[in-house]
Amino acid sequence: MDNSNNQEVMDILNKIDICLMSSYKEDRQIHTRPMAVVRKKDSQEPCLYFYIKNSSQVEKEIKGKKDVYLSYMDSNSHLYVSFKGQGEIKHDENLKRELWSPKLKNWFPEGLDDPDLGLVEVQLLKAYIWDSTTGREIKFDNNTQSFSTPGQQESSTYQENRQ
Repeated sequence: MDNSNNQEVMDILNKIDICLMSSYKEDRQIHTRPMAVVRKKDSQEPCLYFYIKNSSQVEKEIKGKKDVYLSYMDSNSHLYVSFKGQGEIKHDENLKRELWSPKLKNWFPEGLDDPDLGLVEVQLLKAYIWDSTTGREIKFDNNTQSFSTPGQQESSTYQENRQ
């Protein structure tokens, strides 16, 4: 994917700090919960991270079936985003330290000293993005590394659709 397309996705990702994460429970029921998003500084990869408790339901669900769905909404800027990705539990202490932010203490009071603190990496595969202030609707597929807008053929360049 060229850097300008990747930057479009990253610019959108950088606007929102909380999302709804959905994953599958063992009985194939969908389980959704709010999650704080963390990301590597200056990264151009469509990848997000989430701190979890290793003993949590989230950890069990991602180990069982890696499909993860993320939903974002920023009502101030009228931006709506839906992602499909693959989740993976990470046991990298250096990465945990790199991504840690003091604001996460609200959810993880023991911080990095918590022996149950885990990290989920979600590689984003598909995105559907709606920006109602500009009328822009974008579909992104990381597998084909292409962007498209409704009614137009997929392209390797960013396009806009004004309604």
